[in-house]
Amino acid sequence: MIVEKGQSRFERYTSGTFDGIYLNAYMVAAALNTPLVNGDLTMSQIAVKVVLKRKKQTYILMQDNLQLLGTFATLGNNYHEFTNGIDKVYPAADAKAVKVRLVKLDFGGHIRLTGKDELLVEISLPQVGWISVNVDDISSYIEFNAVPSIGYETHLPFTKFEVVQANANKLAFNPGDNITKMMFLNFDQNDLQAEIISNLSISSDKYDINLSFNQLLAHHLSMFDGQGSLRYGTALPISLAAPTIRRGLDYLPQSFMLFHGDRIAAELDQCRVDISFNRDNVATSQNYLGYRTYEADIQTVQNAITRNAKHMDEKLTKIATPAK
Repeated sequence: MIVEKGQSRFERYTSGTFDGIYLNAYMVAAALNTPLVNGDLTMSQIAVKVVLKRKKQTYILMQDNLQLLGTFATLGNNYHEFTNGIDKVYPAADAKAVKVRLVKLDFGGHIRLTGKDELLVEISLPQVGWISVNVDDISSYIEFNAVPSIGYETHLPFTKFEVVQANANKLAFNPGDNITKMMFLNFDQNDLQAEIISNLSISSDKYDINLSFNQLLAHHLSMFDGQGSLRYGTALPISLAAPTIRRGLDYLPQSFMLFHGDRIAAELDQCRVDISFNRDNVATSQNYLGYRTYEADIQTVQNAITRNAKHMDEKLTKIATPAK
């Protein structure tokens, strides 16, 4: 599905299994021999909404802007590709630069559509403000589609964000139960000098930790098993003509992975996060607590177990039956 400036488009899916959506920003330079840079796309102006309709209930799986959702999806997995994109055409005297900024927004589980289920994906663009004057807004657009997956639905995942108000001094957040991923996101600091957080603590049913800012830096790095490619991407940006050459997380030095349950197959219940801020450094709408949670019911889990057992039996039968 293609979305152009000033449009709101949605795609409806009624069958299949999906675990996220692909979203590509296709950008064409307005002039010849002009490189496209990160600031040419304002991701906070791109609205994303994913809704599941099932048994007369409406579940909002995610609803926010692309800056929040894309950063949440990629902070621990190649943020570089999301923020720098791929150069499809290099700028030249006879060529306009073309860049594709791409991301997969993971749901955090499989969604299996049966019966009268509907999965609705909606992307909205304003008339102006989502790209700079350096970009041809007639030739540029957003493309998206739901991602087919192979797996069993065991729960309904939800991605949520809570904003930190300007000049906040101390805040308590209560994400609650079934927390599988959690991070603090900051978008206005490009170094570590003006510290946003002075102290952060997490309490839950099985995990309690209290961190100063310096300890938070170490804790953040520990979430990635030392794999630099996960935190920074696989390579430096290709756009050598850009003013600066920096890898992904160099842009977000004060964004922190707080809990990565997917990595250790764990979750938090009764989760509470207390954060003390250096209030003079806290700007409006630049700091967020993001987390992924889920809802589950006995019938859905039992169906997943039954389907898994059926497929295992089929696999054993296939192995045991001699080939003719």
